[in-house]
Amino acid sequence: MIGSILEWLGLLKGIFGLLEKLGFTKFLKKVFESLKPHNRKPHFWIILILILVLILILILALQNFFNDEKSDLVFKDEKGYLIKHCKSLYKSKYNSIEEFKKVLRSEAKINEAKKFFDNNIKDRISNYTPEKEKQILNILERYVVLEKKDYDNSPDEFGDSCIYFKPSNKLKDKVKPKNFQKRYCPSDKMASLPEIQKEKEIRIINELRDYEPLLEQLAEKKILSLLLEKPIFEEDLKGRKHCGLLKFSILPIQLKAILIEDEFNTISEVKGADENDNKGEFKFIILSDKYNWDYDSDNQIELRGKKVDISELLESEDMILAFKETFGIISVGTASCEGPKNSENNKAYKRAVTLDKELKQALEKHEDLRDEQRYTLNLGQYKKYERKCSSKTEKTEKETAIQRRVIIISITDRDTDVNLKQALRDAIKNREDLSFDIENYNLFELTESN
Repeated sequence: MIGSILEWLGLLKGIFGLLEKLGFTKFLKKVFESLKPHNRKPHFWIILILILVLILILILALQNFFNDEKSDLVFKDEKGYLIKHCKSLYKSKYNSIEEFKKVLRSEAKINEAKKFFDNNIKDRISNYTPEKEKQILNILERYVVLEKKDYDNSPDEFGDSCIYFKPSNKLKDKVKPKNFQKRYCPSDKMASLPEIQKEKEIRIINELRDYEPLLEQLAEKKILSLLLEKPIFEEDLKGRKHCGLLKFSILPIQLKAILIEDEFNTISEVKGADENDNKGEFKFIILSDKYNWDYDSDNQIELRGKKVDISELLESEDMILAFKETFGIISVGTASCEGPKNSENNKAYKRAVTLDKELKQALEKHEDLRDEQRYTLNLGQYKKYERKCSSKTEKTEKETAIQRRVIIISITDRDTDVNLKQALRDAIKNREDLSFDIENYNLFELTESN
């Protein structure tokens, strides 16, 4: 709160200084003098309205100044065409210039991914939805490369800090469509048109599963959603009826997005504040609901009910890319509603520690991540249905698996003096798309890892 007030005061001071240089303050003094009852003139109300309009313009200017979504500028210098991305920063909120740079890089990548999506992908997706856009943006952000980076930091305590960069063209490789064509004849020449259409869809699904075996685990409807447009069927004019060439295409990046989502979901820009209005911003990496902590164990994860080692997933390129530009990583421990509260709370804590250790091993292989601060967050036992599931059975264990989600949180931005626990709790409470509700768990214990 104090930082925000100082930002406004600093800006107002600068504005009034400029107005004074322009002689505008002397004009205002004369205006206010004329507004006194004994000095009022016939044009009193006109002058008053003009002053109100000026105040409104000033307020709108202030709002625009503090809007983070400033357009990036493109210009040319000796390095060629560069993009300039700036952010209004209050310097005491960060520990170092390097933290400024980390925030600027992250925002610039997000902006470049969004521009690329809007210009190259959005119109090519059949049955576009915001969810599909979010899936693909999560992938694009990871592959944005900022070349020829340079930085410009304001010498003042509050001002614009900027990054200058040239975006690489590597994203273009991600949007080349993959085309398929398959010879098709109906297995039953007497089949109805709906039956033939269904058989064509099965042929398409099988062809895509041959192309990417991991699609075996996805529903048919989701696989068909990959198609860029309605399949084309070129019927043989002289051949057997309903026989011909079936043509269709997909975007490999959309395929990758769906496959990653089947492993984990990324939710970015989850923002919160502590009691002093110091800010924190987080990215949630939530393993899909086919993963959960084994009820009987404090260090074992299950995949569809079978014990699994997730170290390969944690070390995968897509997972590591999700941690880039982080200020710290939080491993979350959860426990379901069965069993005694104290033992389940302890089990949740040990699960957080287990996940933290596995993440440490994965991050140590990457020089830019191995020294990042790590934390554990113990959410404890799920309490919403504790009266209904006080003891474990095979049925309840399966039903409550969703309460034992595997969750990782990346800190993507935070003020220097932020109370991280308060800001994180506030961020989670203010988002409804995290697939878990902290109010349903009986703890919220954030601890720094060794």
